[in-house]
Amino acid sequence: MESTDPTDCLSPQDRAVLDATGPKPLPGLDVNPVRGAVPAVLAIHLQRHLFGDDVDVVDAVAPQDGDAVRDRSSSSAFSGTDLLSWLVRARRDPVVALGCSASGCIRSTMLNAAQHGFAVLAPRECVFDRVQASTAIALLDASASFAEVASTGEVQRYLEEVAA
Repeated sequence: MESTDPTDCLSPQDRAVLDATGPKPLPGLDVNPVRGAVPAVLAIHLQRHLFGDDVDVVDAVAPQDGDAVRDRSSSSAFSGTDLLSWLVRARRDPVVALGCSASGCIRSTMLNAAQHGFAVLAPRECVFDRVQASTAIALLDASASFAEVASTGEVQRYLEEVAA
């Protein structure tokens, strides 16, 4: 049976870099979740203006009824959209960013979220790029500067605790 773990194909050097993105406390992100906090999960998909309408979202991660969908024309989900005002009005914090591409869209969205004062989480296994090294480097940079990079399990537990 083929492994479903996307990190199984990392070189030992890439694995070492990715493993270095361990938990680091982020200002504004309480390690003891605040009950009633309302996180916003931002699933960043490929931009249709770059790749055309032939780009389909896999059913498993396709938007569900009630999900807010924003079309964007640049790498950050904040640029040219009403995302910031929506997050503020809806009192959403922290922001959980996942999807593609780690070195472009995800990184710029996480950076903008942090610059706007949001705590930022990235589930390590849910962020990817065209090249594995790019993913590892982008997550290492984010964890050192402006985001909490954690395992998907840790992020899920955090989200379950704040929802309780």
